[in-house]
Amino acid sequence: AMGPRHSHPESRKDNTDWKGRRILLVRHGEGFHNANRDWRLVDPVLTERGLAQAQALRDDPRLVDAELVVVSPLARALQTAMEIFGERPANGRFMVSPLHSERNASRCDRGRPKTEIVADFPGIQAWEGFEELPENWMHPKSDAKKWRKERLPKFR
Repeated sequence: AMGPRHSHPESRKDNTDWKGRRILLVRHGEGFHNANRDWRLVDPVLTERGLAQAQALRDDPRLVDAELVVVSPLARALQTAMEIFGERPANGRFMVSPLHSERNASRCDRGRPKTEIVADFPGIQAWEGFEELPENWMHPKSDAKKWRKERLPKFR
């Protein structure tokens, strides 16, 4: 989905000029949990098809000039972002944020501790938000019902 950010100037928390900017949402590529319909897998990675889906977006004109790419700490989201943008977006930067993650509805949505993630994806240590990412950032099971009220306002 893409379109302008709608916000009233008096409700804006920063001085960012959003005129002419777009917010694009990209879903992760196919994960093993999607392909096998096995929601019990913990933090599943992308399948070959999922990697190909992400690679197909590399030259997408809507993404080429991305200034900020906010990525969930889930393996499938990290893989998708890195397949699309490489080490970093050409004209921008990466940010890792647990606020921008799946709601915890199944084991596949829980994620893993920060030390385990960085062992598989060492490049994220240079990303914005990495230092602030708690070791056990994973959302509780109750998040499946509360994410809209608790996480969404913080992400804005």
